[in-house]
Amino acid sequence: MSSIITIKRGLLTNLPVSATLGELHFTTDTPAALYIGTGSGIIELTNVRIPAAIQVDSSLRVGIGVTPIAEDLEIGTGILIGDAAGTTNGTIRYTGTDFEGRLGGAWTSLSNTIYTADDSLTGSRTITMVDNSLTFSSTIGNFSFSTSSGSLISSHGSSLTVVNTEANEFYVEDETTAGISILTGNTGSGSILFGDSDDNDVGGFVYDHSANTLSIRAGGSVSTLINSSGVSIGKAVEPQTALDVTNTTIGSQIMFSNELTGIQGGFLTSVTDGQAIISGGANFNGTNWIARHTDYSILNVDANTLRFFGDTGLTPGNIISPLTQKFRIDVDGSMWIIDGITAPGTTAGFAKIYVDTADGSLKVKFGSGNVAVIAADA
Repeated sequence: MSSIITIKRGLLTNLPVSATLGELHFTTDTPAALYIGTGSGIIELTNVRIPAAIQVDSSLRVGIGVTPIAEDLEIGTGILIGDAAGTTNGTIRYTGTDFEGRLGGAWTSLSNTIYTADDSLTGSRTITMVDNSLTFSSTIGNFSFSTSSGSLISSHGSSLTVVNTEANEFYVEDETTAGISILTGNTGSGSILFGDSDDNDVGGFVYDHSANTLSIRAGGSVSTLINSSGVSIGKAVEPQTALDVTNTTIGSQIMFSNELTGIQGGFLTSVTDGQAIISGGANFNGTNWIARHTDYSILNVDANTLRFFGDTGLTPGNIISPLTQKFRIDVDGSMWIIDGITAPGTTAGFAKIYVDTADGSLKVKFGSGNVAVIAADA
């Protein structure tokens, strides 16, 4: 059965709706009627089975399922589209597997490519989202974010190497130089912090622009502070020399060693103010001297006195107590040696001064082996 559409032209009265120039109205009467406003009146179409929700306003804006109309075409529900017959730029189509738009004489994916453009100065730029990744690409580099791996990537040029899996969440790559800038005002600070479930800044780097200092955090506090004058290790204060080392819990501040593991070698220590200690084969742990070798030697400058300690036959790891003093020079210029030792052996080219335990005399033994008495203990 076919429907009959009747078109009447002329000035009609008692319309169910008002009709002005450019407006299109549908009634809900049975049969339905369509009224189109014209310059000389209206056009009435009856038996038109089009939903009353379609409306064209006086600005020729079309609305389907919405009112009032804000755009030239506004639809309150979805749009079903199929493949396109033409190839005009600006056409949108659905191929059966992908939504595409015609741009620059070519079809571009709308589900993978979010934005694409071309410029004679900077080259092409494209933003794509595929395989759980959001990528901005251009002729000079790429920037992407992967939702599957959580990686944030900035690359310039071809990939140079495989990124270490322990540090692949964020990386910057360039064929020549690569870098990251953190910029603030000249009284602000920039930070790179490491945190965990217990402490959100347990480690990290902080640059203070107001003081021009770089702080290194470890264990939840500042362990090292650097400025243009030097480096301060163990305290969060600016260095007073090229290298300041402070440790309030471990007496031996600096170790020099050719060993890869363990506490062995030479040590620089300061236990009290005005003191400097150089030791080998032993270190101070904050309470005691600990043997690190079978032999040890300690040179201690303290309270205007130079002392030398040493011994042999030690067991590494054991406490050295007491230290064996072998030599001393006091502030008054006096020199102390052990009062009584076994006569030393002969060493060519050297003379040895000692107090001979055999007779208590102060003697000198020359490199030739000859011995002379300097003074007798009488």
